[in-house]
Amino acid sequence: MTFARPMIMIYTDDLHRLADFYTEVFGFHQKWRWPQEPEPAELIQLVHGEDQVWLSLPNDPLHGRQPVTSGEHEASFVLCLETDDVDRTVDRLRADGLPVLYGPADHPSGERLAYVADPDGRPVMLYHEITSGGADTRTE
Repeated sequence: MTFARPMIMIYTDDLHRLADFYTEVFGFHQKWRWPQEPEPAELIQLVHGEDQVWLSLPNDPLHGRQPVTSGEHEASFVLCLETDDVDRTVDRLRADGLPVLYGPADHPSGERLAYVADPDGRPVMLYHEITSGGADTRTE
């Protein structure tokens, strides 16, 4: 079980306002968004060198707060980790006693993902790319 490319996904009701803020103030640039069309976007990936931040609508069915909220408080962000096999990783973490909050499930953007909870109940998203076609709209 390997993990790579840690990133934070921040929930916001106005993706473009927050993307403009990180772009103008901190020098990030938009690398990817889903879907490309029509508006509104549900996910935006911002990068700064090797680092990345993802912005998500709080009501996106797989990346939003609803499937990943645990404990008494809604999550305002999620730590996301890429793994080589989401299903096998979730099976192992479940066997180790970690609560599985959602999935594994396929997302139309071409990711397989799941959410587990850390010891304080915060969600951690595990994902890997399942397709190289489909809705990939990278703007490099």
